[in-house]
Amino acid sequence: MLSAFQQVRGKIPEALLVIAGDGDPKYVEGLREKARELGCESDVLWTGFVRGEEKAALLAAATLFVLPPYSENFGIAAAEALGAGVPSILSEHVAIAQDAATAKAALIVPCEITAIADAMRQLLADDDLCARLREQGFALIRERFSREAVGQQLVELYRDVVKEKTSTCAI
Repeated sequence: MLSAFQQVRGKIPEALLVIAGDGDPKYVEGLREKARELGCESDVLWTGFVRGEEKAALLAAATLFVLPPYSENFGIAAAEALGAGVPSILSEHVAIAQDAATAKAALIVPCEITAIADAMRQLLADDDLCARLREQGFALIRERFSREAVGQQLVELYRDVVKEKTSTCAI
């Protein structure tokens, strides 16, 4: 992500990369060292773990959201960004990426610096695409991942389980 940001940052001098969240201290220090090596450390804000109003404010202020990991079990941060209407770029390894791709709610890219940087440039240059992604992101979260939608999915699952159980127990 830092290398992709470095490529894009040259074209947008006022760009700021916000890295929210925390992790293993050695890993985070390695990322900070990478930012120093790339010469972009003054353009990176390290927030650490955020929640509640602070997280909502970060998402509201974001121009775009990027989640580029090689593996992610679901991508709750991605769901939060989509639900907040932030045009998003997800790696193909984020579990929610397939849903986002099907809904045309995010740009899905391989975990490659050039692909991530190209997607960032694409979003920064295309207001219409960003507007479509905002709309589709809201719709995806509302229809598939909202409390109401997940609740309904659970009700249907339980109905299926009960129906299957009663049909196999009938004599």
